[in-house]
Amino acid sequence: MITRDDGETASGPTGCTNLNRENESQSDKLPAVLESDHADGGLSFFNGDCRIRVANCFELRDRAYRFIYEIYQGLGYTGSNGSRRWLTVYDALPDTTTLIAENKKGDLAGVLTLVFDSAMGLPGDSMFKVQLDSLRNDGARLCESMSFATAENTRGSIRTIAGLFYCGYLLAWRAKKATHWTTNVIEKHERFYCRNLLFERVGPVNNCSRAQGLPVVLLVLPFDLPNMLRKVRRIFPLSMLNYSDTEEAEISSRVNELLTPMSTDEFCRFFSENSRVYRSASGEQRQILKKLYAF
Repeated sequence: MITRDDGETASGPTGCTNLNRENESQSDKLPAVLESDHADGGLSFFNGDCRIRVANCFELRDRAYRFIYEIYQGLGYTGSNGSRRWLTVYDALPDTTTLIAENKKGDLAGVLTLVFDSAMGLPGDSMFKVQLDSLRNDGARLCESMSFATAENTRGSIRTIAGLFYCGYLLAWRAKKATHWTTNVIEKHERFYCRNLLFERVGPVNNCSRAQGLPVVLLVLPFDLPNMLRKVRRIFPLSMLNYSDTEEAEISSRVNELLTPMSTDEFCRFFSENSRVYRSASGEQRQILKKLYAF
């Protein structure tokens, strides 16, 4: 789900509905060189226009959750809550990874969270369990993205989306060995994902209670598809960040190394202020969290 800086919604950033075509005209202007890692391990792309960090401490997680909440509430995707944060029980799992993108000024420009299949399942199981179980039964190792939004002007959004999805793609595919990327998106955004990021719709339209009853669809992408197609055509965001296999392995390794599971103190601080999130979890989910955080 993507916003312009004026808060309006679109199927993709305005003026770049087809990012692969946009990428064709912009590729010469966006250097595909990994510039440096910052002291805290962040990765800088596009001459510093997009800096990707892993939310691996209370301050960064809090910043990401508040950013998503403000955007989603502004778009009417969620009601108000006292903590002014958007998070789920899946954010407390040790492998869940929240990526944040900053612009050159250090302002938060975008957020993307990845959840890896586990005993708790995936967020999408609440609406698309039949379809996800079918993939699992075929041997798929699933990763689901959630809590995605950008808040920049059009040109900046291209770089933000590219950085977030590129690092997320490399982490899930290369480091975590996932085979399929899944995501649940509001139906009006389906075309953007399928046209630019090669996702395909699986299953029916369902109404999402967490998104004020809006119609949501399940989209799926085999992780090996973009890598195969990149050899014969431009694939967003891979062709904007055209690194070698060795460099991509290094990037995925760096992102993976920066992941730090939520601490018990963080869990208590986030979920004591978001008790509705914990109360709405199933008994099985709560048992998993109790084992993880020993309470």
